Amino acid sequence: MIGTIYGLELTTRGENINVPIIEELVFNQSFTYEEASGDWIKRSQSIDFQFAFLGFKGYGRFIANYTNYDFKPHFDKKYFGPEVLSFADGANKKDSTYWNAKRPTPLTVAETDEYVKKDSISAVRNDPKYKDSVDAVNNKLDLLDILTGYTYRNSNNRSSIGYKGVTDFKGFNTVQGYVLGTGLFYSKGYDEDYNKYLYASVDADYGFSDDRVRYNASIYYRFNRTNRRSLRLSGGTAVQQINNSNPISTMENTLSSLLFERNFAKFYEVDYARASYSEELINGLFANAYVGYERRQPLTNTTDQVFFSQSDVDYTRNNPLQLDNSRLALIDEHEMVKVGLGLTIRPGQKFQSYPDQKYNINNEKYPTITLNYEGALAIRQQQL
Repeated sequence: MIGTIYGLELTTRGENINVPIIEELVFNQSFTYEEASGDWIKRSQSIDFQFAFLGFKGYGRFIANYTNYDFKPHFDKKYFGPEVLSFADGANKKDSTYWNAKRPTPLTVAETDEYVKKDSISAVRNDPKYKDSVDAVNNKLDLLDILTGYTYRNSNNRSSIGYKGVTDFKGFNTVQGYVLGTGLFYSKGYDEDYNKYLYASVDADYGFSDDRVRYNASIYYRFNRTNRRSLRLSGGTAVQQINNSNPISTMENTLSSLLFERNFAKFYEVDYARASYSEELINGLFANAYVGYERRQPLTNTTDQVFFSQSDVDYTRNNPLQLDNSRLALIDEHEMVKVGLGLTIRPGQKFQSYPDQKYNINNEKYPTITLNYEGALAIRQQQL
């Protein structure tokens, strides 16, 4: 006698699958006989789970129904590509008539009530009056906001403007002394899901020892979240490490300077303007490019403050080339134009397609390959 499986139920616990927050996981599958092929095929599958985390408990369910089987499919060579999942435009906005025709299993009373409840909540939360009332509460200004920062939001036009506060401590160095920063910003979403997005900011840093305020401004615009095309314009005045990759962190240099009188990081000042562009050309191939102008100037130490003075150690000059201590700074003032090109390749990258965005999935079998080119043309140099 040959047995036939027409239903299956499997129960396990989260600890058995290394997900301890899951208390119980139940799989249910049902099968029916298909005369066309003479096979028993899966018609429905449900996954029920219960979880508990940090005192919170809950449950959930995933249901899938399978119809329109093709027992003699034909696939060309390009059918199985990098796209692993896709959703048609408006897939989440179908009415009940559509789903009643598509679902072999009708919604339960509890599910129907839950959908009605969620639709009502969504309608309320998207109501302009509701958004205005929420903004009115969140936009109240407190005295502490003067120090910590403040954001004013307008949810109806998806914009916000804010002040970053004066608590942005950027460490200590022998060129600027203690550095404190603040800034203003503005953001704007041009569609419901913020696929088209603008962010602009103006930042200021103040060095207490050299008594200088330096300003930087930046405008960033994202065209979409499909190929992530974006454009950034920036400019201002900044203090940078001689090595622009910043191998010595702000915290490391602050502690080594104030505690041990060792100022390892060396700096120069740059007035700059830059335009950069990036996008995903094809799946797994990303490109970026920039062009910029820089006017670099030398900097010297302006403070020798230290918490614990060392008898056998002194601050060194702002020059990493110790063999040339007769010079006060490493560089002479000069101007230059820089260009940069970059390619990032992610072999075997898969992706999921949504109506207005693309979600990339890296393939861990292959490394990410990055190619960069940077060139510069000096346009003026002034000998000190």
